[in-house]
Amino acid sequence: MSLLSQVVETAHAIERVDGPICSATPPRERAADYDRIAAGYDMVVGTTLYNRLVWGNWARHYSEAAQRFLAEAPAGPLLDCGCGSLVFTANAYRQSAALDRLVLQDRSLGMLRRGAKRAANGTFLQADAAAMPFKQEAFTGVMSWGMLHVFGTGSPFLGQLKRVSA
Repeated sequence: MSLLSQVVETAHAIERVDGPICSATPPRERAADYDRIAAGYDMVVGTTLYNRLVWGNWARHYSEAAQRFLAEAPAGPLLDCGCGSLVFTANAYRQSAALDRLVLQDRSLGMLRRGAKRAANGTFLQADAAAMPFKQEAFTGVMSWGMLHVFGTGSPFLGQLKRVSA
């Protein structure tokens, strides 16, 4: 939790909820839509066919982009906002020396549990991307794969990413 104590505002209580997973979300608000579908999500979204047909992308490009980000990121804490189950990025994270300074944040405990099985040494935090518990300019680098389509145009999501980026 030492990395989280560096980046989370003191007004937010952090609680360890499951193995390496912590939460900044009050217990009564921890359930999320993706909790129920995490396994199905991986089975569908994790396929090459889905990514080619829906996004026009190759699944390996996510891992390659994560590898480049981690290799080129400046010193200091890093954030993967909306990390999900790490279906595309786990290999890049496990192989990176930067894993010890990377916060893997998602709203869904179900997705984080799947991610923790793929990269057990990560720092996992359940938190809302539209109301992040992080200090202003807490991170020297921020990435967010496949999140923009989830939020509407009036969402504070992009403003939150900007706020927590140094």
